[in-house]
Amino acid sequence: MRRRALSDNVIRGLLRRAEFPLLGANVRVTSGHFDRPEPFTVLETGGGVRLAVVGITSGGFGDRPGIEPGPLDEAIESHLPLAEGHDVLLLLSHAGAPRDFALAVRFGALDVIVGGHSHTHLNRPWQR
Repeated sequence: MRRRALSDNVIRGLLRRAEFPLLGANVRVTSGHFDRPEPFTVLETGGGVRLAVVGITSGGFGDRPGIEPGPLDEAIESHLPLAEGHDVLLLLSHAGAPRDFALAVRFGALDVIVGGHSHTHLNRPWQR
């Protein structure tokens, strides 16, 4: 079965209706077709724990001009100061488990990485 790509207008409409923050600290938007995602958001639990959540991606934009991923390491590095003033610094990653493991080792200030992309099943959390 052939997959049919959604048009930019359909994607833009879906993204604008999202009821959650769209995060992409390393996403570069150079056209007016898409809004630039926020690099991070801050969440607070009912118990008052403040989480700074930084989002990154390794891609997945297909061949859409005007939107592309930038360097992951630079995006993370520039948001490490969020660790101060927040109880948890969480990286929401769509880079894949091998890359997430490397990022965990490189950036010790990250408290948690919630990763996707590679669909890697972990029987228990990986800890550095």
